[in-house]
Amino acid sequence: MTQGKRLGEMLWGVIVVLAILTVGPMETGMADPAPMPAALCFVVSGAGTTEANGLYTYASGEINEGIETRAYVNSVTGAVISGYAFVVDDQWNWTLTLGGEFNILYYNGILAPDLALTGWEVADGQATAPTLRLCTTAAGPTIIPTGEVFGSFLNRASALAGGDVPLMIGLQPLAAIYEAGETLTGSCQILGSSGLPTGASFVHVYIYSVDVSANPESILLVNHWMATYNRSTREFEIAWDTMDAAPGYYDLRLVFDGGSTITYRIQLIPAGS
Repeated sequence: MTQGKRLGEMLWGVIVVLAILTVGPMETGMADPAPMPAALCFVVSGAGTTEANGLYTYASGEINEGIETRAYVNSVTGAVISGYAFVVDDQWNWTLTLGGEFNILYYNGILAPDLALTGWEVADGQATAPTLRLCTTAAGPTIIPTGEVFGSFLNRASALAGGDVPLMIGLQPLAAIYEAGETLTGSCQILGSSGLPTGASFVHVYIYSVDVSANPESILLVNHWMATYNRSTREFEIAWDTMDAAPGYYDLRLVFDGGSTITYRIQLIPAGS
């Protein structure tokens, strides 16, 4: 089967998934919630189109007229990994899109019972094709972002207009903008061996100031602390009071038990701007 024909057959499923993400269930029949997938997040790396790389978290899933759809979203760049399968055979077709359902950067030509970690191929993206890995490994726990921005650790994100990707600031996309003096907040849950949220873990928060005018850019550690565990919500809470921070660019880096990390580039603007 040619690449063009294969991509054409995938487009219908991509449109279905993105319709769920943007306007809700399709009106062609009653949609039922799909069972939660075994993995709730993936890390994409190695893609030639850099906006495709990063953390993807489970965003939606449903079963409609015998077809199950799932979508994972990169909350920083807006890229979507979406898939569909006929329930009777549970063989999945997957694409990675950015900026609209027809802008397929990469696709997976392997029919499998779940999201394949390898076997991705280049469509309209830059070579090379990406690989995927689970958020959790034998060395670390499952981490679930619970920020108010869906699929993110943060409670605020840069607005994306019309599917545009965020502005690149140096080597990182701009994740959020705060006024100096505001408190940056976010949260996550960490699942224990029982599959339930646990406080028997940690999230180490690092704040770096970033000089994007340098080549290569340079970072300087400003502060670090352990995130507070809220027993009521069963979440690790992230809070950075920027009262004493000067306007500029900063990296918020979260380091988890097991060594996995995620970094958000933050812009502080003068108060009252």
